[in-house]
Amino acid sequence: MKLKLTEMIISLILLLLLLSQFIAQAQKTSDDTFAAYLFREGEYYRAVTEYYRLLHMVSDSTVRAGLLRKLGLCYINGADYDGYIIFYKKNQAAFIQDSLIHAEMNLYLGKSFYHLNHYNKAISNLESQQLSSKNFYFNDFQFLLGISYSRLYDWQTAILELQLIKQGPSDSDKIIAENMIRSLQNFPSLSQKSPILAGGLSAIIPGFGYTYCYRWGTGIASLIVNGLLVWTFSDALKQKQYGLASLTGFIGIGWYVGNIQGSVRAAKNYNLRTRDDYINSMLQKEHFLEYVKNERSNVK
Repeated sequence: MKLKLTEMIISLILLLLLLSQFIAQAQKTSDDTFAAYLFREGEYYRAVTEYYRLLHMVSDSTVRAGLLRKLGLCYINGADYDGYIIFYKKNQAAFIQDSLIHAEMNLYLGKSFYHLNHYNKAISNLESQQLSSKNFYFNDFQFLLGISYSRLYDWQTAILELQLIKQGPSDSDKIIAENMIRSLQNFPSLSQKSPILAGGLSAIIPGFGYTYCYRWGTGIASLIVNGLLVWTFSDALKQKQYGLASLTGFIGIGWYVGNIQGSVRAAKNYNLRTRDDYINSMLQKEHFLEYVKNERSNVK
């Protein structure tokens, strides 16, 4: 009886050793492979294929979670944000098993929506997580929320989100948040152009609405074109060329109305650029370069 018990214990020990070797080998597979090499070299698209292949070679849930995390990083680092959103939805159930990985993957989901200019979706996703302030990624969530609200020009809510930034191991996060709050408090005082005034100026003197928005070339061109159309219309009437006068008048009215509408748009675009440039400047100053936008895109 004692002999059988000894054999069972030895067998169990051997089984545990084999299992530990398998896990160690699987872990090595995730760190010391061609996929890892491609990842380090920035070949993220090719690394995705290799990591998917490795997923079929392991069954341990912990190792698989690590491989899935690497896959997520491939999509994010490769700026394939649409791909990451699809990847996240497909593997969401696997992420939930590890709270830290789940938080990290949700942060990347928020970043993906942000970079696709879906600021409302980024906010909705981040706020739905109800992350504990003790979570490692809590400050990252709050920074992204604050920046996303800033992009929607909701500076008051952005400040409220940044005020929740907690003191970390160092005081850097808190200092950065305070600096950003001070910048956002100046947001209402930014130079703005009135679309109504821009349209009114161009209604009185074609092109002046553009120059009001510092669109000098467009303003001068609009003044010249509208002036030529008025002169042609007037001359045609004097020459009793009523057909030409009617055609010129029809075209002239279109140009005149377009000049007013264009001036209104120019004022709105000026305001958008001014706000976005201010936010970009704030982000560059605090070294949030990944959130800097070069051009204003449609908010969705």
